[in-house]
Amino acid sequence: MKRRKFIQSTILASAVASALPISSAANQKKPSLDSSSEKELYELRTYEIRFGGNQKLLIDYLNKVYQPALKRIGVNHFMLFKEL
Repeated sequence: MKRRKFIQSTILASAVASALPISSAANQKKPSLDSSSEKELYELRTYEIRFGGNQKLLIDYLNKVYQPALKRIGVNHFMLFKEL
């Protein structure tokens, strides 16, 4: 069962990493590079709730507190996925 979950999370991580550009800091100046050689940073975080935990509480926190905090520091892309 753990192997199956690991494989699913690995596939999800690679799919998310290819779709989510995330900037590292708001005040960081970009070097003057042409658009073809611009680099992007991808960050994937996973949170695991123990069985019977309050999943709605975590989702509310991520949407109402974490996402606005990321926007304040300049992160433009934020996506939240639930495990099926």
